Amino acid sequence: IGTNGAGLYKYDGVNYFAYEHNSKVSTTINSNLVYSTYVDTANRLWIGTDEGLCLYNRDLNNFETINIQKHFKNETVFSVKSIIEDNKGNLYLGTLSNGLLMFNINSRKVSKVKSDFPRNSNYLVNCFAKDPKGKIYLGTNYGLKTLDPIKNVVLNVNLGKENQGLFGTI
Repeated sequence: IGTNGAGLYKYDGVNYFAYEHNSKVSTTINSNLVYSTYVDTANRLWIGTDEGLCLYNRDLNNFETINIQKHFKNETVFSVKSIIEDNKGNLYLGTLSNGLLMFNINSRKVSKVKSDFPRNSNYLVNCFAKDPKGKIYLGTNYGLKTLDPIKNVVLNVNLGKENQGLFGTI
């Protein structure tokens, strides 16, 4: 259970266990503000926070902070609001104001996904949905979008009416 300032909680059916950030211990969760959690096809738990991305290690009962910032020059912290996996095993990270990122789990490389949004805009990806064929949809502050994984670009979804503001849960 992700919280808005109290870290992450695990429930085993009887008890709750708290995981909180401790700046003196590098293997704690990187922030107590948890935006999203995602279990991938390899049963790994990924956590999106206001300080980026963490991977929970079940065997060691600790966290690895994924350094997203090292892949980009002059960028601020990438707050990860939403997470989804494509059919090739890549994670897509929806950020608070830096758009969409693709994270290759094996190589640990991160890249920005192209979009037609203004360069200096606060491009928020609030949520994701994936259809049975693997097509990924994004709920953004610029409306409903879809991902073209071959061209690695975000495309508009034409709903036949105003698309602005469709960024809740999809």
